[in-house]
Amino acid sequence: YENHKIAQKYFIWTIIRSGKSMLAKDYLDRLGVRGLDEALIMLQTGAHAGDKMEATRWMAQIHILLDQSGIPAEKKSEILSSAYSELLYAHWKERDYLGGLV
Repeated sequence: YENHKIAQKYFIWTIIRSGKSMLAKDYLDRLGVRGLDEALIMLQTGAHAGDKMEATRWMAQIHILLDQSGIPAEKKSEILSSAYSELLYAHWKERDYLGGLV
């Protein structure tokens, strides 16, 4: 069972790195992953695809979910810091795809 969980985490990371949002969403649905975990994974997937619009949409969802959660402020700050790093990566990646700074 433990090896199966490790394999799932590795596969999710592989999907994130591929930037294939539809594949990520389908796999998360099959695993029953929802809420904040889903939003964070989809933000990362969008960022790796260089899709700043998708990443921004998931960032907004993360804010909503954090506002509704009972997560302590310090933990929220850590989550947002990491999420904003992913969002910045999406913006950088899009510029890189466009051939440099616009």
